[in-house]
Amino acid sequence: MRIPFLLLLSFFSHFLFSQDCEYQLCTFCDFQADYSNIWLGTTFQGTIGDGNQRIEVRFLSIGKAEGTRNQYHSFGKSKVNANICDFSGTLSLQQEYILDPSNPYCEGPDYFDGYIVGAYLLKENPNQQHVGEFRGTLKSYVDVSSGSPRAARGWISDKGMHEFRGKWQAYGASSGKYCSWGM
Repeated sequence: MRIPFLLLLSFFSHFLFSQDCEYQLCTFCDFQADYSNIWLGTTFQGTIGDGNQRIEVRFLSIGKAEGTRNQYHSFGKSKVNANICDFSGTLSLQQEYILDPSNPYCEGPDYFDGYIVGAYLLKENPNQQHVGEFRGTLKSYVDVSSGSPRAARGWISDKGMHEFRGKWQAYGASSGKYCSWGM
């Protein structure tokens, strides 16, 4: 009886005593890096509304707002069914997290140099049909090993791992629809 218990304990000891890799809030970074390129060239897919209609979002241009470190102006297109709309808006980064470089267990393909979190507000062109604004939060994993941030490639996607969650609200409407997209 004692041997099976010891074998079981030795099997799970790796999980019980292993250190977790933790991302730490990067207080010294102050958004000095330019993250604008990590969202370009990707068609993000997701769902919108109670019926979970397919939505596609693509950023055509993104650039840092002059005089700020964490604000980005964006322009792009959204598509739900056959309805395609132009949008423009802002991405406001709020926090940067980096992987603890002193932890030797934080290596391998499942760990990234860090991630950024923030908020977005994207307003569709009011002169088009079925338009409103997207508002919510974003999270993107980044690879900063080359000195210039790029989207972290993961087992889910070679184009990076991004998550945009929020609501879409038609102009003039009193309530919105849940909306999320990512990669």
